[in-house]
Amino acid sequence: MRRISRFWMEAERWLHTGHAMRLSPAIRSLILSTRSLTCELEALYGVGVEVELKRVGSRVMEPELSLYMGIPSGSRGFEREVWLTIDGRRLVYAVSIFSMEHTEERLISILKEARKPMGRVFVEENIAFTKEALEIATEITDNRKFGFPVEGGSPAARRYRFSRKDGAGRWLVKGAVAEVFSPELIEFEEHR
Repeated sequence: MRRISRFWMEAERWLHTGHAMRLSPAIRSLILSTRSLTCELEALYGVGVEVELKRVGSRVMEPELSLYMGIPSGSRGFEREVWLTIDGRRLVYAVSIFSMEHTEERLISILKEARKPMGRVFVEENIAFTKEALEIATEITDNRKFGFPVEGGSPAARRYRFSRKDGAGRWLVKGAVAEVFSPELIEFEEHR
């Protein structure tokens, strides 16, 4: 997640920054939300969210990410990179990584094949989870890396961990997500 930003701050601290204060209340709420981003975007725009898949695969997690997720360094992870789009416009770049040792194989198989947002997959599979350690970044490494126009303004990003165990204490899912909000989304103003 270092490839997105080198500096992340706790959500509570970010809320009191000039950057947060300049955003519309709807966007501040979206960035801080613990609900499904897919559902939040659909409510904001009034239309369905689609997914444009960039990459799906496995990799070894770097030490900084392993530390953030609370798993041993060098653990294997399943990673999914997508853009969440509305009417063909890329609004959010999202990268999700799941600890392969702490996530059901069935869920990883579903996510490998899914051509829909992760939030929708979790709802359809009835997998509730808890978002933890929400952090915000406003110094993004490079707009172009995320497919957003450089002249479009500055994006913002958030990251969080998520997890869930079953009643017997077995892991169902453990992962982390980083989401980069496009300049277009950051500058959203409600006109309804």
